[in-house]
Amino acid sequence: METGASKSFMAECEVLRKVRHRNLLKVLTVCSSVDFEGNDFKALVFEFMQNGSVEDWLHPRSDSVLPPRHLNLWQILNIAIDVASALDYLHSHCETPIVHCDLKSSNILLDDDMAASVGDFGLAKFLRKTASGSGTNESNSIAVRGTIGYIPPEYGMGAQVSMQAESVVERMEIKDVLPQMHAIKKKFARMAKSIAREFRYKEKIWGRKSSLFSGF
Repeated sequence: METGASKSFMAECEVLRKVRHRNLLKVLTVCSSVDFEGNDFKALVFEFMQNGSVEDWLHPRSDSVLPPRHLNLWQILNIAIDVASALDYLHSHCETPIVHCDLKSSNILLDDDMAASVGDFGLAKFLRKTASGSGTNESNSIAVRGTIGYIPPEYGMGAQVSMQAESVVERMEIKDVLPQMHAIKKKFARMAKSIAREFRYKEKIWGRKSSLFSGF
């Protein structure tokens, strides 16, 4: 195993050893051995998540054998709440604050009930606590890696790893699902107009008017 991959594996093991939360992906077992050719073999075995990642729902692969799937409004809201709950635990309720450093839709997994769990802690960083209780990290962005488009832009300008920057990434993730929320809003608007037309038709039959749907 390459040095970088080995460091990532050890970092993930260290994080998973110290955390336990309903919205963090559960590790079942860890394997560190050698394969039949004598090469290092390391593996983390996680709980199977039946509904894949948020990425699978937002941007399905063209060669996918599954039919197109869409998140509804309540699912989007619940996923956002689950991710926020996981980050709050990592940032504020661990003995040593942890910053995920690679939060993106492909690292947010969904179980059979569409509950979200955050996974992939290979780039996670432990922060030292200050006297005020907030977390800081002495290392700068030279040691920080992540995914372009998701990594906080201030890391590229030499800023330190921080919980505040990761909260910005969470808001970026929410924006990633806004196109679907817009489609849902349009669908609800069409439904409301259809109901209003039906109601006005009933008004003519009943012989009285109502201001309930006056805005449609």
